[in-house]
Amino acid sequence: MESKDKETINSAIYTIEHGDYEESESMINRMAIYGIEEAIPYILKDKNNPSVSARMKMENLYFIKGPKGYDAIISGLDSQYYDVRIEMTKILGLRNEKKAIENLIRMLEDPYLNIQVQAMRSLKMITGINYGLDKTSWKHWWAKRKYVK
Repeated sequence: MESKDKETINSAIYTIEHGDYEESESMINRMAIYGIEEAIPYILKDKNNPSVSARMKMENLYFIKGPKGYDAIISGLDSQYYDVRIEMTKILGLRNEKKAIENLIRMLEDPYLNIQVQAMRSLKMITGINYGLDKTSWKHWWAKRKYVK
């Protein structure tokens, strides 16, 4: 799976769609780890699935760079499952996704404190600033910088 040529990707997709459950799950994870964006639709099918294997697939979005990977991570912030939301919040910080600042500020309003804390950590990683969990200060700071190039 190290190759990203069209034939290899098509073969991987065939395995996902026609293989047994374990083969399919393994191939989705391998594609994601190698940064192959064709894995994204198969990963996102499970964003609202509470299983450990679904969460692991979502975590592997970390490896898919570029706009499609970023958009998939952002969509995970709206998962109904805590584990997915916290992992996506964490990944945005680890990837230093500056364009995610507004989304991370929004995650400070998540009903779960652990997600709020992870959003704060990611914001601090990205900005170098620490307003803690003070949503008002983050929003005020962002409003002043939002359109600065």
